[in-house]
Amino acid sequence: KQIDQVAKKFEENNRKSEQKNYSDEIKDKQDNMEKLLEELKNNQMAERMKKMEELMKMLNKDQLFDQLKQMQQDNALMEKDLDRMLELMKQLERDMRLEDLAKKAEDLAKKEDALNKETDAKSKSEQELKAQQDKLNQEMEELKKDMKEMEKVNEEMENKTDLKDIKKEQENAEQEMNKSSDELNKKNSSKASKSQKNAKESLEKMAQK
Repeated sequence: KQIDQVAKKFEENNRKSEQKNYSDEIKDKQDNMEKLLEELKNNQMAERMKKMEELMKMLNKDQLFDQLKQMQQDNALMEKDLDRMLELMKQLERDMRLEDLAKKAEDLAKKEDALNKETDAKSKSEQELKAQQDKLNQEMEELKKDMKEMEKVNEEMENKTDLKDIKKEQENAEQEMNKSSDELNKKNSSKASKSQKNAKESLEKMAQK
């Protein structure tokens, strides 16, 4: 049943939001959708029961046919409502993933900035700095996976969001972070520092999209 599919999607989004601190806008959307879902469930059951009782009392074939036709129309309207609801669910999931991505990008930008300060201060060896950069590169891999998941959700929607700019900044940051590791491996801290700054800027832009 489509209403079960919508309810399942809503429960999944709710579970995710309970584990993280999302914005008030996301929480408001969830509250509104919960009310809509309850209305749909209640209307569906009440209307079906009412129509069934009426049909059982009817003997006139013409009236029976008209009533069945009306039920088909009601079902079609219900399907449209459920389709709209499902689209809203997907939109909420995408918004949640966008917020998650922005927070992770912001956090990674701060870590990259801290590493950049250490690189400029020459307070650690290139080997130690490279180990730190490699660790941040692993975090970038996780962020990249999140980006792919969000793109997948976006593709399933009727009203898609343009993610090209976010994708571009993510790819730029990843490229610069890898460059930083390569330069530190070559003991070229000045070039590594430049790449770190570029990566930080791209991550900050990504967090603001």
